Amino acid sequence: MATGTKIPTPQNTAFLLCDLQERFRDNIHSFESVASTARKMLRVSKVLDIPVIITEQYPKAFGPTVPEAISTQSGPIHGPFPKTKFGMKIPEVESVLNELQGVESLVVFGIESHICVLQTTIEFIERGKNGEKPYSVYVIADGVSSCNKEEVPIALAHMRQRGAHIVSSESLIYTLLGDASHPRFKEVAGIVREEKAATSSALRNLL
Repeated sequence: MATGTKIPTPQNTAFLLCDLQERFRDNIHSFESVASTARKMLRVSKVLDIPVIITEQYPKAFGPTVPEAISTQSGPIHGPFPKTKFGMKIPEVESVLNELQGVESLVVFGIESHICVLQTTIEFIERGKNGEKPYSVYVIADGVSSCNKEEVPIALAHMRQRGAHIVSSESLIYTLLGDASHPRFKEVAGIVREEKAATSSALRNLL
């Protein structure tokens, strides 16, 4: 890992769910796979007590966050915060991050990979250059998509070039656990098993 990169742990991590809204359902490539990955990540967030920050792009036009992504958990959710800016680096999100203790790693998933996800990722990576608190940013490859599927690998390559870590959802989950002796290992491993078919489908559809 690059110098200064923070390995994500439940204590130093926040999840950013970007604009996974109802009106995009019929326009995004493999939208259901993105939603299933988001559902899995939020289930894990509940067990590991990882805060989740949700934004919605102009919800008056594009509707609310899809219910299947968040219906399985009632953990530490912040938002959803409405926005018109493409990236999630808005005052409401910044305020939550400033209030959270010890967050050094951000895990990003949602849509669209080449617009809102990409701008979110770059803005939080570049944050440290402005004298602000720097973050290590992890993008879930099987948790992002775009209207045109061809945009996705280009966006992922761009984010990697700018310093983001591109990972799979399952890889990130086990990185968060770190050790099979983790006290919540069985619960999290159970979620991974329950979501196995959806995970396989998301990997095939999105990568």
